[in-house]
Amino acid sequence: MTEQGFSFESIVANTNDAVIVTKADPITEPGPEIVYVNDAFSRLTGYSREEALGRSPRFLQGEETDTSSIATLRDGLQNVQPVQTVLKNYCKSGESYWVDLNIFPLTDENGTLTHFAAFERAVTEMAEGAWWSMDRPGADSLTGASDRVTFLAHAGQEVNRAKRYGDPLALAILDLDHFKAINETYGRAAGDAVLQAFSATCNSILRGTDIFARIGGEEFAVLMPSTAPEAARATMERVRRDVAATPIHWDGRSIQPSVSIGLATYLPFDESIEPIMQRADAALIQAKSDGRNPIASNSDAMADSDEPELTPS
Repeated sequence: MTEQGFSFESIVANTNDAVIVTKADPITEPGPEIVYVNDAFSRLTGYSREEALGRSPRFLQGEETDTSSIATLRDGLQNVQPVQTVLKNYCKSGESYWVDLNIFPLTDENGTLTHFAAFERAVTEMAEGAWWSMDRPGADSLTGASDRVTFLAHAGQEVNRAKRYGDPLALAILDLDHFKAINETYGRAAGDAVLQAFSATCNSILRGTDIFARIGGEEFAVLMPSTAPEAARATMERVRRDVAATPIHWDGRSIQPSVSIGLATYLPFDESIEPIMQRADAALIQAKSDGRNPIASNSDAMADSDEPELTPS
């Protein structure tokens, strides 16, 4: 009990927010060790106190946990600063959930860092609603994909992260084939329907960690953090195949879209997203010249080029 007549330990134990306390070290893998969780943590995650103690909170992360949020957390811990972010985690059953996560450092009477405390509030419905809302900030109003400005901001962060940690990073530029002819033949409303269907197909395939954006009229980009070239190509092949297998029915007629894709990967001397986009654009030009509806890769053909390539329509 404190001199105020109540126990802070009792407050933490009975709050509806999940509380986790870890040791301060190590920040690198396997991560700081959990030394305390409250009952709300067990209700949220399905893990008992005994199952959590001694492990790193990173065991709650999964394939679709956002790498940008993870990097934000890592930077805050390394710099011994309070951190706030929204994170997708996984409970014991395998079901995902979103939390508004606040972490702050704990020090002893001498000011020495000893622990980190995390407060997690479940925000699953709010987070998923905002993610898929087409009128969310930074979203393209027609397709719901991120807009170009938002994409470039996230892409810059991912390039910095790849440079800092040596993680692979892949970029695809996707361009719908013969889109001008679709608009001229069927009308602009039909073209809009094709763009929306294409965006839905991509969203059904891409991971939550991938960044999908509409960067031009019928041109889209997918940034794939922590993704090796082979895995990126396999993902884009699924997109290419599913788009080609999904006709759009419009006004009694069937529109068969296809997409050409240019792939590029982060190289150690890349200082920004621009040279990677240039290489992906060059690969896209090659894909178009190969007859459209293929995938072409170009990781280094433009590495020494000072002039950006233009993507064909």
